[in-house]
Amino acid sequence: MKPVAIVEQHHHVIEYWCALRKKYPAPLPVWTLDYHTDTMPCFRGTRPAPAPDTWQNPAAPAEAVKLLRHDEHFDWALRAGIISKAYIGICGENTDIIAHPDISVYRPKDFPSSEVILNQPELFRPQAESVLESDFLSTLFPILPAPGETYILDIDCDYILCRQALFPKDNSVITQLIKNAALLTLSTENDWVKILKLPAETITGTEIAQIIAAWR
Repeated sequence: MKPVAIVEQHHHVIEYWCALRKKYPAPLPVWTLDYHTDTMPCFRGTRPAPAPDTWQNPAAPAEAVKLLRHDEHFDWALRAGIISKAYIGICGENTDIIAHPDISVYRPKDFPSSEVILNQPELFRPQAESVLESDFLSTLFPILPAPGETYILDIDCDYILCRQALFPKDNSVITQLIKNAALLTLSTENDWVKILKLPAETITGTEIAQIIAAWR
């Protein structure tokens, strides 16, 4: 069974990414699923970015976690030599700020606007139910890990807005991504799941993480 790490806030995953990095001669790419992403520069530019060998400092990730917010950890992990690329697939809010050239953000072109998702969520339900379907994931990412490639799979649980999404009709892509990943990281983000989930849904981020982790 492949290792899994479950955290509450998304940026806390860097401690587990860094521990994995020490087992490999080179940094690994990360494929991420998220509702929205704010890929800001680490520390919002208020302090120096990490050096490329920072991954070798055992205290660095925990210190960074105290200062990073939201999705700044992608920029930090790239600059610290922990990951090589970040492929981020989102189903909600897009961002105009991409802090690092090795961060790529993908959003389905046919998805409703963020205003529709937030203000008329039932119109979004068919898409929300499909976000783990194989066809959807294959279309969302222009590339997926090659056979035999070593990578991290990272899922922010606010990507799942309804319980039905956890029961895709075709789960072949997501199960292969999970089973072949060197590490699966899941951030429960319970507060965001509570805010973003569709009306009448009772799912929590903790439940989502537990269900996905069981697919290993």
